Amino acid sequence: MLWSSALTFSIAVINPLWTHVAINIANYSLSAFMSMWFFFLCGGFWFGYWIKTPQIQEVHMKLIIISIVEIIFINI
Repeated sequence: MLWSSALTFSIAVINPLWTHVAINIANYSLSAFMSMWFFFLCGGFWFGYWIKTPQIQEVHMKLIIISIVEIIFINI
């Protein structure tokens, strides 16, 4: 999904009418990206990964934060 949004943004550079479509596809793909890491985080909380491997929890939180920042950046 992220590759398709990158492709539509490259088409939007040539044809500005595709900008709205590219933003919509990017929003869907970034939402899926964020939900994947959110579910990884919930699963990790369930199995208690903060007990032995807190680095994994930090990575999942950072990827959620990165996806939120990307969504804000795309929609500006």
